[in-house]
Amino acid sequence: MKGCNITMNEKKHQYGRLFYSDEYGEDAILLREAVYEIAEHLGDTLENPISMSLLCLQFAMPYNVCVLISADITRLLKEKNTQELELSQIKEIMVKHFPEASEFSELSVRGFTKAMAKSWLVELRPFADSLG
Repeated sequence: MKGCNITMNEKKHQYGRLFYSDEYGEDAILLREAVYEIAEHLGDTLENPISMSLLCLQFAMPYNVCVLISADITRLLKEKNTQELELSQIKEIMVKHFPEASEFSELSVRGFTKAMAKSWLVELRPFADSLG
């Protein structure tokens, strides 16, 4: 995935035993790649992510980490309205719970924000829409 600098070995080591471990063999690799191909066919890109879960899978971000990020963004939204938000604040929250996000490009953070707004936090949508 463009903008994501996590190597396959890091994914295998840290996350997603089903999708990133050779012990599950070629079937898991085939399943993962099929999901990516279907998503791409449906128009999934970082600029237009179609699923928060798919994006987490592509980033090798565990579900529980995404939940923590979502909770912190919700807290931030209670303190500020969406016109006061900055993308850097979202990235700071991501890095707090997922240090690998420090290497994410602005495009990756924007994609994450858009996916979060579409799938999990509708109150984040005005900010996500302002990202273009």
